Amino acid sequence: MLANIALLLTVATVATLELITTTNRKASVATFAGLTLAALAYLTGDGTGPALALVAVGGLTATSKMPGGSFSLQARKTCPTGNKLAEIPGTPCFKCFADERGAYAWPMVIQAQIRRFEILQEAIADKAKAAQWVTAFADHLNGKVTRAQKRLAKHLSAWATVAEQDQDIALWYRFEAASARCSAGAKRIVKGGDATKEKTRCQELAAAYEKAAAAWEDLKTNKPARAKALDAWRGYENSRYFRWHDSGDIFDPRYLAMILQVADRTPKVNHWLPTQERAMVTNSIKARPMPPNIAVRISSPKLDQHIKQKAPGLLASSVTTDGTTTGILCPAYNQGGTCGPCRACWAVSVPLATYPQH
Repeated sequence: MLANIALLLTVATVATLELITTTNRKASVATFAGLTLAALAYLTGDGTGPALALVAVGGLTATSKMPGGSFSLQARKTCPTGNKLAEIPGTPCFKCFADERGAYAWPMVIQAQIRRFEILQEAIADKAKAAQWVTAFADHLNGKVTRAQKRLAKHLSAWATVAEQDQDIALWYRFEAASARCSAGAKRIVKGGDATKEKTRCQELAAAYEKAAAAWEDLKTNKPARAKALDAWRGYENSRYFRWHDSGDIFDPRYLAMILQVADRTPKVNHWLPTQERAMVTNSIKARPMPPNIAVRISSPKLDQHIKQKAPGLLASSVTTDGTTTGILCPAYNQGGTCGPCRACWAVSVPLATYPQH
C-alpha cells in the first residue's frame, strides 16, 4: 500500500503537520498539498488505515504551548462574524493575531490551511465524503489515545506512589514555564553571557530557568525510569485534549455538525471549540444536544464584556484589557504562554474563561 510516510514538523508556536506519501502505483509521489478525498481513495484503495487519517482531513496543527493538537483554517476567510468584527476597534477580532501574522504568515501554514478548507468544502457538499472526514478524524484521535494509554501502562510502575507522580508532573510544568518565559536577555545569560549587562528581570528569568533545568536534568539522569514514565504521561495527557481552530471558525452549519459527530465518536477526548458564530451554534442546539465532552465557548464580540451564556450546553469566553473578569482568568500569560496544568478552556464545568488581550 504505502511504501513510505514521512512526517515533517515545523517548529513554531503553530507547527503545521505536513505529510508526503510515496506509493508504488502510477502516481509514484503524491504531495499532501494537493491531496483531496478522491486522491486519498486512489492512493489507498479504500481510504482506510490509521497512518492516513490525517491525510483525509488535510493534516492538523500542533500548538506548542497547549496540550493536544488543533485544527486551523484561514482566519477571516472562514470567520463569517469574525471577518466583520476584524474591522471594528474594541472587538477581540480587531487586529486578529491569526490574520497572516507570525507563524500564520508562513507559506507552509497558509497552504495547509487552504488544503484543509478545500477538503472541508468537498465533504460539506457530499454526505459520503463528510462521513469519511468524520471517521478519519475520529480514528486519528481515538488511535492517539489508545497508543498513549498502552505506552503509559508500560511505564506507570516507575512511580512508587501517586505523590512521586505528582511531584514529577509539577517539575515538568515548572521547567516548561521557565523555558517559555526565558527572554532573549535571559537566554544570553544561560548561554554564558555577562549577566551584569542584562536587565534585572532577565537575570531573574535566567536564574529560574537554570534552577528548573537542573531539576529536570537531575530527574533524567538519576531517575531515568521516572523520566520515561513522565514522558509517557505527557503523551497520554496530550492525547486527551483537542482544540478546534487556533485560527478560523465554523463557517457552515454542516461543518459544525461534522465537528459534533467527531466529538460523539471520541468520548475519551476533551474538545474545545471557541467561536463567534453564536446564531449557528444556537440553532444547532435546537436540533441536538451538545456532546458532554466538548466545550463550545461563545466568544464575546466586545473587549471587557464578560457575559455567561444562558442556553444549556453553551459556555462563554471573553477578552480583558485590565485583567478583570467574572469568570476564570487564563494563567498562561504568567507562564510564558503555556497552559501548564490548567484545563479550564476544555472544562464544561467552567462557564466563562477570560483571556488577557494579546
